[in-house]
Amino acid sequence: NAPGTITVLIDGQVIGSAGGAGALTVDQIAAGGGVDGKLSDLRLWSIARSPADIASTYRQRLTAAEAGLAGYWPFSEGSGQRVFDDSNRNAPGQLGSTTGDDPNDPDWVTDAPPFN
Repeated sequence: NAPGTITVLIDGQVIGSAGGAGALTVDQIAAGGGVDGKLSDLRLWSIARSPADIASTYRQRLTAAEAGLAGYWPFSEGSGQRVFDDSNRNAPGQLGSTTGDDPNDPDWVTDAPPFN
């Protein structure tokens, strides 16, 4: 990928690509299409990883010591609006568009895809 390009993969499959700079939003992560489904975690890398690299590890929990890991949100909180970053960068995220509960917030689930 060219510098400044974000390529989004779900379960090792490319779903979109976009350029951008500045704050990263869900619209950029989802390449403008949103995410329809359940997420076990969200991983952000500062290095290019191939679809094969992603596919070989997407069902495994990370240790946060992986080279190039820029953010890792395992969504293990179970409630609330904040998600905590388990990478070395410690960059918490916010679910929904406000800090308070509202009807457009995503739902917490316990039946997301399992890890091995």
